[in-house]
Amino acid sequence: MVRQIVVEDGGALVVPPTAVIQALAEGPRANAIDEILDGAVQPNLDRERIRLAAHLIVSTGTRDIPDALVAAEALLRTPSIVITSDPRDLRALLHADERGRRVEVWEV
Repeated sequence: MVRQIVVEDGGALVVPPTAVIQALAEGPRANAIDEILDGAVQPNLDRERIRLAAHLIVSTGTRDIPDALVAAEALLRTPSIVITSDPRDLRALLHADERGRRVEVWEV
């Protein structure tokens, strides 16, 4: 459903690799994750993303690297929507950057 909404609006479903690793490590959802990844963009970890994620961690005092990389990716692709089970931490990370105003956070 999410993929259909994103595609209809001309957007892209972006799933950072660290989010996939974290989701797989948390439980037996490999089939559901594979479905999500079909047709999704999986960005590389380049210097810009790594530095932005580190800046967000330092600015907020959080320690969750996958969340920081998700936030960094969303900030680099504004306007964007982050779908997460951890909206509190994601909002904190996003609000550490002025572009965060253009990112919506949806809780699952």
